[in-house]
Amino acid sequence: MNSKQTQVVAAVLGIAVVVSIYMYAEVVKAKAAVSAQQSEVATAMLEHAEVLDRGGASAGVQALVRDCSAADRETFDLLLSDLSTLTTSELSTIDALFADCGDYFAMTRSAMVMELEHFVSQYELHALVLEELPFVRSDAAEVAAWQELLELEQERAELSMDLVRLQQSIISTLLAGVSPEEQAVVLLAGEANETREAMSFIGMQIDTLRNEQLTP
Repeated sequence: MNSKQTQVVAAVLGIAVVVSIYMYAEVVKAKAAVSAQQSEVATAMLEHAEVLDRGGASAGVQALVRDCSAADRETFDLLLSDLSTLTTSELSTIDALFADCGDYFAMTRSAMVMELEHFVSQYELHALVLEELPFVRSDAAEVAAWQELLELEQERAELSMDLVRLQQSIISTLLAGVSPEEQAVVLLAGEANETREAMSFIGMQIDTLRNEQLTP
């Protein structure tokens, strides 16, 4: 190889090194940007999940799902606490309040779960982008954990709606003149208790998952 060829090879190698350095720098910049965005999503998502677990609501959900008046809520909750002892007049009262008060907490939970699903989708999208970059560790475990938590919250939200339907069925059955001791009411009450227990168990699963895998 003559000197001219050597110079050409050296120039090509030099360009290749410069290009490689530039590409690596761009990858580092892209990783930093996407990671920062993903970190923001993760922080907001964890805060949202904690509010959801407490039965709370975000500002958006509060604007969307409205509760009945404070006075009606107090009356409704008091009557709902022991349906088997209510008089016919009290049953009529809680039945009338049910449309405005009965499904508030279940609807709030469902709306919060929908917001959580949006957060999880955003987090997963950022993880997929990062996976396409070289020298980046996989976030598959974190994504899987958030997907599992979402599924648990979706199941709990469905059970919450089931509980509302059962409560309404109990009230309607009692209003029809069926005694609390009769099998129709006993079966509905038993199903309602099982639903509460299932929700409680899911709550414990969620707490364990969030504390062990999702809390920094």
